[in-house]
Amino acid sequence: MATKLISLAYHLVDKKKPELKFSQGVIKAIDLPKEILDFFVELTDKLIQTNDSGNCVSGNFQKVDAETLIKDILDAPEKLFDDSIELANILFESSPKNASRGLLAILHCHDGIINKDFLAIYKIKCEDEKIIKIVTGEQIPQLKVEELRDILFRQLQKGAIYPHPNKKNFDIKVFDLQTQDEPRKYFSQVFLGCKTKLSDEHQIKRLVPELNKFSLTNGIKFYKEKVPRFLSTIGQIKGDIEIQDVEKAIKEQQLFGEGYTSEKFHNYVIQSNDLADFKIESPLLLKMGTGIKRKVKN
Repeated sequence: MATKLISLAYHLVDKKKPELKFSQGVIKAIDLPKEILDFFVELTDKLIQTNDSGNCVSGNFQKVDAETLIKDILDAPEKLFDDSIELANILFESSPKNASRGLLAILHCHDGIINKDFLAIYKIKCEDEKIIKIVTGEQIPQLKVEELRDILFRQLQKGAIYPHPNKKNFDIKVFDLQTQDEPRKYFSQVFLGCKTKLSDEHQIKRLVPELNKFSLTNGIKFYKEKVPRFLSTIGQIKGDIEIQDVEKAIKEQQLFGEGYTSEKFHNYVIQSNDLADFKIESPLLLKMGTGIKRKVKN
């Protein structure tokens, strides 16, 4: 495993309570029970290696609050505890009223392969009454295996890795096991202040349906038999494929009938959740293209 956990701080965030519960200080990795240490290390390694998918996306910071604190911890690890308290306060303010209570854990880690430090940020759902009894005292006691093992494995909902371990064009890697838009939005967009990118797989799967929806919305004929050639055209592009490349291929392959204009397409793209920030890697499009073509023909 490439990840080495150095230290962590954690705090209880409960939207239904008037005050946050803070731990007593930073916990060194050597003071953690082996089971918990191994869990966090294995989880973090897995997230680093996971490609973008429905639950794992890439993002860039758009707001300065969380970004400043996160970068401050990396620049000065001795600030981990104080800055983690500020992050807990931001999460509390960002969370909707119906957000589950949970432990916010900030992990200071080291990547042994590239020899650089990074942060892992996790929110662990905390509904079990035994856990609540542990943390409702004046201070949160030290993590214990018997009370937290199930929470760690079954209730870990949200997390982030900074800096992004795989993509230079993105600041942070975010995952969220909740599938609804709003819960996901409050963690990545409101708390972390990130604008996240839909996974390449999702964008590729939604491309043709969105083009079909555009044609129906505007009453323009969609020549589905031309889709394979259209996909092959954009698949030949080296590097990232963006919406202007899609539009160019639409015109080149005459994918739509009379009435199509760039203005109509731009207006549709702006309001489309799947096309507004369209950007995918061409190798993945070619890999998935056969399945898309087969679906179009059926």
